[in-house]
Amino acid sequence: MRTAFLYLTIAVASLFASCTPVSSYTPKTYEVGDLYYNSNGSAEGVVFYVSEDGQHGKAIHLLQLIDVLWYQARDWAQGHGKGWDLPTREELLLIAKNHVTVNQVIAAHGFTGFMVDPDFEDGRIVVYWSLDEYDSNNAYFYQNSGFGGDANGYISKTEEEILSLAEFRSCAVRSF
Repeated sequence: MRTAFLYLTIAVASLFASCTPVSSYTPKTYEVGDLYYNSNGSAEGVVFYVSEDGQHGKAIHLLQLIDVLWYQARDWAQGHGKGWDLPTREELLLIAKNHVTVNQVIAAHGFTGFMVDPDFEDGRIVVYWSLDEYDSNNAYFYQNSGFGGDANGYISKTEEEILSLAEFRSCAVRSF
């Protein structure tokens, strides 16, 4: 019985000794401004942040939703599928930091860019909902003044009259 065990060990060892790698794997790397593709191969977002090694990051969806309350914005963002949600305040700042590059890619695909200079013709400013909640009735927002400054604060998530004060936009983001 001891001989059979020894024979099996030698046979398995020689099997592994004859294996050679067929090819090496190089992980995909990303840069800010790259398109983000879903598992079906369709472009659905633009990369706005990448990790130091370029293998991980965050993408903003190509579509935006305009003039909605917070809970509608959240439902819409999560409706894009697993991993999509409203951006946090920190993510909104990262998008703002790279909005010129991101907007070039979004515009090239026929969509409205993020934080385009506001058109004050209707008297409303443009603000973006954040995932972050102040309390059960209020959520944080982000607003780029268009004059090199940023503003953020919190406002009611549910009172429809706020829609007359500003154009509340929603974008969706995901990590990869």
